[in-house]
Amino acid sequence: MKVQYLYACLLLAIPVTHTLHAADPAPSTRATDKAGEKPAPTVPAAKLPDLTVTKFVMNTEKLDRNKTILLIRVENIGTAPSARTGVIVDCRLPDKENQHCPGTTPPPRFHLPALAIGEGRNFTVPLRHLLPHAGKKDRHELRARVDTGVRIQDGNRYNNFRKLEIVY
Repeated sequence: MKVQYLYACLLLAIPVTHTLHAADPAPSTRATDKAGEKPAPTVPAAKLPDLTVTKFVMNTEKLDRNKTILLIRVENIGTAPSARTGVIVDCRLPDKENQHCPGTTPPPRFHLPALAIGEGRNFTVPLRHLLPHAGKKDRHELRARVDTGVRIQDGNRYNNFRKLEIVY
């Protein structure tokens, strides 16, 4: 019983001591300047590409499996050029355990060349490549995703996809 109590106290004390050490302010550079020493150089943040899906829309207002085209734009908004990777557009049925839409395996894939900082590429996919021939008024979630295989180091993985919900 005593051992369990001591162990619990020890577990509670560890985060407190870590917090105390983390809260200590860094030594003032004024003190080192007075002593004639140079302050330690600061390490600049790593420069990384940041691939993002900036646009994922349909070219028509009314949904038409044979005429509607999906427009996708991927841009590098990071601080370094990106490496080559890929873009995938897929369709899921969120109300049916997130399964793939019938007839869309494998999903359309595109090669994305290396992008310079601020550069982007446009892609188009006919909606008929993602939807079955006859609709049942199911809710469909269309997703455009870049670098799904995590092939490149990216500044922000949370902007690597965009989704579009439709009923077909």
